[in-house]
Amino acid sequence: MATVAEIILPLPIKSNFSYLATKEQKPLLQVGKRVLVSFGRNKIYTGLIKSIYEESDPAVINSLKEIEEVLDDQPVLFEAQFKLFEWIAFYYMCSEGEALKAALPAGLKPESSMCVRMREGLPYEDLSTTDKEFMLLEALSIQPVLSFKEVAQIWEIINPSPRLRSMQSRGWIELFQEVETRYKPKFKSFLRLHDDLMIEDAMKNALDNLGRAPKQESLLMRILSDYFQKKPTPKTEVLKEIGVSSAAVKALVEKNYIVEEDVQIDRLELYGYKEKPKHIELNVHQATALSQIQGSLTENISRPILLHGITGSGKTHIYIEMIQEVRKKGQQVLYLLPEITLTKQIIDRIKSEFGEEVGIYHSKFNDQERVEIWQHVRDRKYEIVVGVRSAIFLPFQDLGLVVVDEEHDHSFKQTEPAPRYNARDLAIYYAKTLQIPVVLGSATPAFESYLNARQGKYSLVTLQERAIEATLPEIAIIDMRIERKKKQKMGIFSKRLHEAIKETLLKGEQIILFQNRRGYAPFVVCQNCGHVPQCINCDISLTFHKSKDHLRCHYCGHTEYSLEKCPQCEHYELRRAGIGTEKIEEEVKTYFPDARVERMDLDTTRTKLGFQNIIGRFESKQIDILVGTQMVSKGLDFENVTLVGVINADNILSFPDFRAYEKAYQLLTQVAGRSGRSSKQGHVLIQTMMPENLVLQTVEQQAPFDGFFMQELRNRQELGYPPISRIIKIQLVHKDSKYLEQQAIKLDGMLRPYFGHNLLGPDYPLISRIRNLYYMQFMVKLGKGLPPARVRSTLNGLIDSYFKEAENKTLRIILDIDPN
Repeated sequence: MATVAEIILPLPIKSNFSYLATKEQKPLLQVGKRVLVSFGRNKIYTGLIKSIYEESDPAVINSLKEIEEVLDDQPVLFEAQFKLFEWIAFYYMCSEGEALKAALPAGLKPESSMCVRMREGLPYEDLSTTDKEFMLLEALSIQPVLSFKEVAQIWEIINPSPRLRSMQSRGWIELFQEVETRYKPKFKSFLRLHDDLMIEDAMKNALDNLGRAPKQESLLMRILSDYFQKKPTPKTEVLKEIGVSSAAVKALVEKNYIVEEDVQIDRLELYGYKEKPKHIELNVHQATALSQIQGSLTENISRPILLHGITGSGKTHIYIEMIQEVRKKGQQVLYLLPEITLTKQIIDRIKSEFGEEVGIYHSKFNDQERVEIWQHVRDRKYEIVVGVRSAIFLPFQDLGLVVVDEEHDHSFKQTEPAPRYNARDLAIYYAKTLQIPVVLGSATPAFESYLNARQGKYSLVTLQERAIEATLPEIAIIDMRIERKKKQKMGIFSKRLHEAIKETLLKGEQIILFQNRRGYAPFVVCQNCGHVPQCINCDISLTFHKSKDHLRCHYCGHTEYSLEKCPQCEHYELRRAGIGTEKIEEEVKTYFPDARVERMDLDTTRTKLGFQNIIGRFESKQIDILVGTQMVSKGLDFENVTLVGVINADNILSFPDFRAYEKAYQLLTQVAGRSGRSSKQGHVLIQTMMPENLVLQTVEQQAPFDGFFMQELRNRQELGYPPISRIIKIQLVHKDSKYLEQQAIKLDGMLRPYFGHNLLGPDYPLISRIRNLYYMQFMVKLGKGLPPARVRSTLNGLIDSYFKEAENKTLRIILDIDPN
């Protein structure tokens, strides 16, 4: 008999793998622990133990590789996460390994990489080599081991493998795999008194001896002071503060007066918390909503709650009340947000209530910080986590509540790479398996969620009144056709919006200006021949960024210097067309030079604390006008904002997508909701060339969501689109467009007999080439006649059959379930 472990590897392979445990490893094995295993040609990966069993068949035992190393003293994941991986693999048609790869921070997934070393004793100077070969051998004589990446940099090529293999075959170098440890704990030097100084009169004698060494005496006195105050003495900070060098530390250590020691510290110390504020009592509407939620959970705890509350209705207060009840039971809480733009204010609010129990998890953290958050959740240092979609994978041991705030937001959907999951839907499944409450909150629910609520699958709880004394903002549509005809425009501003900005500034109130395009101008066009500069790698025009004076592709990052003349006809009249956030910022500064203006978009918030700093300045009224993309629309709460201006609503209304009106309604309603969230009356002005549009009319009239939903639902029913049906998008990707078209026709012949009129395509998407890869796609509609389980089984079988032909191996097929 031999002990065997079933291992999940972080690879897009649909089966798991069995590995043999050595006699020494056997007592260390435990489900949920990480192990290092060899896979393929000596490549080392981090895998996760899913199960352990005994194997008696000698043939099977002899065929198995051994586990290289057991990495953990305790599991990093638990049974609930394994169930989640299985469901993700089934529902999103991927592997458990891909789910594992998405779940674990990179710091917890060390793997080997190719390294190079010179053969011992090689007389490289006497060899007949090329310049590049000599360059590498000389580098290896100085630094004995180089990584694959370092060799590529030395040779200034992308793939050095062929040349390295050639040098290896001649016996000059050795290639080997080395595992890189990605996570390293952070240590900091602290100073403390030596134990010998605790003896009677020892301290007095020490100070007497230091009479002629004032700097050493000063340092010792500081350490003594910290000792009596029960404070740590961090070396670097204290030396800088009292103006003493490290020589003083060395001298005191040698005299056995102090001890210098490295202590492991928490990288997350900088994310402190505010003092607990005065408790806010729920108003009558919030209390009623909370009572309805509690009643529904008593009746059926596994039925999701959809909290449909208008903007500013105080949904967060209800969440906090629910979190308090869960914490009284000693259970953990997961609070999901779509983007980190929301986290600053929400975190401040929740941390002020629950202090150090609260952890944060989002994409701006580096790998080391994510590992520490992971460990804090597992070890229950963090009992409440506020995070973006990937926080769903954290190793909670006793989860008692999941909140999905702004549940309609499309940022909850992972688009690349697999698994292409929706964190909202994962949260619903996760809560159901754990038999705990899940609350979905939004002012503009996703159509799928709202339909489920109307059909009784979810419990619907509504909040139709704003909290405190706030009233709904006054919303007005401005017809830019009339403004243009009457020549009333002032740059990009209508006369009415310009006057409203001026009046708001005079009152000392704040303004948000919204445009869902970053950069200065979406494209540049030649006035003579009509040429528009395109990306060389993608089928998309280049966006002009004035701050850096360049044209940039927002898909691949390709950059070109700003043009002085047309590259086609060499004409000098080039027009920057369209409006981006940079241009709005510039025009605001032109028309309102005394206003303090800042911009919040992807370009200004790339750093870890970028969002936090801008939002903090806006909160403290250091900014008068905030210009931004959809980041400014998501759940932010500023009591002094009384004017919101939408510069051009048309670009979000005209997008070729069956969800275009739903998304436009959500975005405009959310951004309008940033205005008038205190006792001051708010105003929203929306500029458009299509004032008669249904979405704009609905937003202006602030008509009930239900009416808009029912009208859109009828359109979806006629076309058979979600939420009436579900969709699977099948993307085909290849570098050769002709080959891609041939394979699309071939796949159509395989798929059409099974799916008939429910199969749409193949066709090119709106942007058919990205990073020099061409895309085509099919859509499968899953109506009543096509059970999802059968469709998945059929699709998997057809795709497996397709790839059995060797000539098809170069095509990439991407399956996206419930695409945005």
